[in-house]
This record gives sequence, structure tokens and C-alpha cells, in this order.
Amino acid sequence: MDAATAIRHHYDVGNSFFGLWLDSSLTYSCAIRGGTDDTLEAAQERKLGFHLDAVRAEGARSVLDIGCGWGATLKRLSASGVERSVGLTLSDEQAAYVRSREYRGVDVRIENWLDYEPDALFDGIISIGAFEHFATPGNSIAEKIGVYHHFFSKCRSWLHDDGLMSLQTIAYANMSRESANQFVQHDIFPNADLPTRRSQPPRKGSSRSSRSTTGVSTTRGHAKSGRADSVDTAPKPSISSAPT
Repeated sequence: MDAATAIRHHYDVGNSFFGLWLDSSLTYSCAIRGGTDDTLEAAQERKLGFHLDAVRAEGARSVLDIGCGWGATLKRLSASGVERSVGLTLSDEQAAYVRSREYRGVDVRIENWLDYEPDALFDGIISIGAFEHFATPGNSIAEKIGVYHHFFSKCRSWLHDDGLMSLQTIAYANMSRESANQFVQHDIFPNADLPTRRSQPPRKGSSRSSRSTTGVSTTRGHAKSGRADSVDTAPKPSISSAPT
């Protein structure tokens, strides 16, 4: 099962199904709660605001959303006045949903980041909950690092010199894949292998890169976006990269 097939198997089961238990924006990624009394909607808004602030969306002219889902980030980029927002997804139903909203300045593509070649550079890149799908269970640690390095190298090449990137992912921390929850492996991330701390690329830029990581936040106990208040206890780093 390739990445596109796995994504469609998981997401193309009908948008009405996801509407039963996601928040009104259909945001399907870990929220950032401000307290125990936070609603799911408020926690998701806080998460989206975090990433938009990280790439300085209010002053950006163009932003790329890798793994755009049902367009919650794209909607806010459009409302913020971003002239050109591009969303990448492998889900036919997600793309159709976003296109039906006709957000100003938004272009949604059913395209893998591996194949994407933009016709112009971006001021910012946001990727929330897509990184988990990039590596497969058959990849060795070295191969996973190679996939991640290739991803960040491509993102670097898509940004202006002063561009910013914000990324959110679920990680296994230091546990092995075999010790992780089987439901997460088979039902949430089919044919995918989540990153671990030892499989993350070095934080500092190499001689080939002019960018470095300026902030990494790791949080526990954020609710995965479902109304049943399910709790995901894996760390979720949010990474913002800026030029040195």
C-alpha cells in the first residue's frame, strides 16, 4: 500500500463521518489546550493560531500548507489576507471539500510533496499532522532520516530567504514501534511509521543549508481532535524554522 492509497483508505470514507466527532473546522490533528475547561473548538483555534503566528501569516503573501486536510489552515490564511495559499493533500474528498468553500486565493492540489514543484517561492510553509505519514514500517532508521532530510531540503528550496516553516507531528519519543498502540499504527496511520527522537534530523543547519531551528516545543496530553476527548500521550513537537 503506497502513501496515496493509505491516505485515501483512511480519509475518503465520507466527510459526514468525520463531522460527527471533529470540531466544526474538521481539524484532524492534536489541539493545544489552554486549560482543562477549554472546548475542542477553542483548543483547535489556539493550535492554528500558533502555526499562523509562527510563519507570520499576517504579513505573508504566499503560504504552502503540506497536508492541508479539510482546509482549516487555508481558511484562516485566506481570512488573514494571504494572496496565495496552496494546499497539498492526497485525499480526493478533502480536496473537493476545500474547493467547494471557494476561499479567496486558495489553490488545493491532490499531489504528493515528493512530486510538487511550485512555480514561485513561498513566504511560509505550514505542515500539521502530515509528517507522520512520510516514513514506512519497512524503513530503517537511516532511511527514515533520509526521508526527513529530503523533505526539509525541499521545503528549504521552496521558501524565500527570509521564509519561515512551522511543523507539528506526533512522535513515539524513545519507544519502539512495536511497543506503540496498535490502534494508532493500523487505524490512524496505516502503512506509516511515526518519527522518534533518534530518527529526527539534526536541528542545526548543515553546510548545505542556510536555515536553523529556532524553537521546538514538546507537549503531552493534548486531545486528538475528537469529541470523545480521547487523549494522545505521545509528544507533539511544533517546529519553527527561520533563516540564520
